[in-house]
Amino acid sequence: MKKRFLAILMTIAAAPWLTSGLAFADTPIHAGDRLSVTVYNHPELSTQATVTSRGDLPVPVAGDVHVAGLSEVGAAQRIQIAMTPYLRRPAVDVRIVQEGQSLFFSGIAVGVLPYVPGETLATAIGSFAHPSMSKVATPDATAVGAPDLSSVDFKHIDLERDGHLFAEVDLEELARSGQAGPVLEPGDVIALRSKPVRVDLRGDLRAPTTVYLDEGGTLTQAVDQAGGFGTSTSLANITLVRDGEERAVSAAGETMTAPAHDGDLLILRPAPHVTVIGTVGKPGDELLAVRPTLLGALYAAGGPNRDADLRHVKVVQDGKTRFVDLYGMSRGDLSADIPLHDGALVFVPQGRRIDPSAFLGIIGVLGTFKSLFGL
Repeated sequence: MKKRFLAILMTIAAAPWLTSGLAFADTPIHAGDRLSVTVYNHPELSTQATVTSRGDLPVPVAGDVHVAGLSEVGAAQRIQIAMTPYLRRPAVDVRIVQEGQSLFFSGIAVGVLPYVPGETLATAIGSFAHPSMSKVATPDATAVGAPDLSSVDFKHIDLERDGHLFAEVDLEELARSGQAGPVLEPGDVIALRSKPVRVDLRGDLRAPTTVYLDEGGTLTQAVDQAGGFGTSTSLANITLVRDGEERAVSAAGETMTAPAHDGDLLILRPAPHVTVIGTVGKPGDELLAVRPTLLGALYAAGGPNRDADLRHVKVVQDGKTRFVDLYGMSRGDLSADIPLHDGALVFVPQGRRIDPSAFLGIIGVLGTFKSLFGL
């Protein structure tokens, strides 16, 4: 009799219509789980919803309720408490309808990936950023292209599980050591943050852009990350705005190769186009990307010929005409090296044969540009 009674109990316990409701009873709720919420005395508020990447469940009346890491009973109690200010004695029941099989990305790049058993941090990020992932499902069910992760600080990646931080990972260090990072579980959230140094670039670009650098990254690296200097960008007339103050810098200067500061702003300007005619090596139009001055224009035009009149070089710009005496440059006086603007005209007249020593001195000044700027 006793054995028969035990057999009946076992049969009842194995009945699927009884065990189905207990399958998830002790299973912690994860992001991505589909939950059924029943409000017995307010059936119109009963609903099904998916737990967000933040571990919240959108519930009628109560709004977002954090349920990640709780059991079904614990989630029901928390939702019931959240509804109490709005309803009289709410009676709530929660059931996991379907366990989520997804990984979530949050922070500067948001999206969802299907969970693959054995997935590691490295493989998940590789899949998330791979060009083949042309469609990445996002929490709001929209489709976007594979995200640009160039600004991600891979030295500091946070991993969240059941609404709590469980690891901070230096993925670059793991890659150097040949490791793939922690093994992930369904519902894990990979929180991506930006690199610590932000640099804004404006001006002579296809479009204004913002780049992020690792600590110690330079302004030159910021320009490279933005696509490099354009063919028409002035390398000598760059404006750096730092801590609210403006300063002029050049592409070859120490400021560009020193560590950038968070919040730096670089303004790139187009180089001036000028025309150099008269007694020079190669008359014509020149783009003064390296040095937008009279000396730079003469160098770009091949330098003055030996029978040039360097005491009366004519410069026409901004509707004004002036004559410049360049002989002082042979003695190191560069005050005559006036800046030139876009559209300026430089005319080097022919005169009596110049003093060879003075000519060689000016050519020597011109020649320094080749060593200074790699021309």
